[in-house]
Amino acid sequence: MAYHEERFVSFLKKEIAAFLQKKFEIGEGVILSVSRVVWGGGAGQAKAYVLVYPERYAKDTLRRLKRFEESTRKYLASRARRAFIPKIIFLSDTGQEYEIRLEKFLEKIENE
Repeated sequence: MAYHEERFVSFLKKEIAAFLQKKFEIGEGVILSVSRVVWGGGAGQAKAYVLVYPERYAKDTLRRLKRFEESTRKYLASRARRAFIPKIIFLSDTGQEYEIRLEKFLEKIENE
């Protein structure tokens, strides 16, 4: 990935997290984190992977996040000095969840 693409992906991650912190209401005791953003350079979409803890709220939170995709793009357009802002798609970060479950399993084995 080229340097300007890496900078733009970093910008997207930081600004999406800031936007969600300001505008998106999460429930009491729920933690929402933008774990990574994947953008294919010239591709017309960027995938923002989010991690929701506790896991039981992930499905509902992701469903509500889908309604914020267009307003997130508008916010990014107001913050960026670019002519083109990719479409933002929110996805659940299952890779992080897998790592967390694996760590808990390994801790359980060590304690036995």
